Amino acid sequence: NVHPDRRLPACQGVARAPWRAATPAQGSRYRLRRHARCNRRFRLPPSRTRRHRTHPAERGVALCVEPTHDLPHRRRRCPQMVNVPKERKTFCKGKKCKKHTVHKVTQYKAGKASSFAQGKRRYDEKQTGFGGQTKPVFHKKAKTTKKVTIRLECKECKSKKQLVLKRCKHFELGEKKKGGGPSY
Repeated sequence: NVHPDRRLPACQGVARAPWRAATPAQGSRYRLRRHARCNRRFRLPPSRTRRHRTHPAERGVALCVEPTHDLPHRRRRCPQMVNVPKERKTFCKGKKCKKHTVHKVTQYKAGKASSFAQGKRRYDEKQTGFGGQTKPVFHKKAKTTKKVTIRLECKECKSKKQLVLKRCKHFELGEKKKGGGPSY
């Protein structure tokens, strides 16, 4: 699926570079490279390497005609409020189910840290005696939101899994009833 005149991948869509060989005898001295997008081979002359700041067509880099994204890259703000229904139908990996079932949704909350965990025991042992604080204490807090984790429990086989959502300011389970103000 390579254009015979250009010896470039068909997805490239750029004009033939002046150094491209028209005859196959000249083209044999060119190194073969694989195009990153369509994995087809195309030729690159031995003198040109990626270090030279040349036009992408001369380097053999494909210039895609179709846009790769709709919007320009810009910083996305995290949503203010997220409403998640208390039940959702999703795939269950349990041995009994292995299909889409209804799951009960709850918000995950970290349990109380155990004082007998290996890291805590090691830290307490290191802190004993003279010498002050031995491990770094984090002070440079910059984030204003946290990533929300929801816990999904299958209603059929009771198997549980967790799902991490994006950052948000406020998180709610179950949609809030929108009241039209006080009723008289």
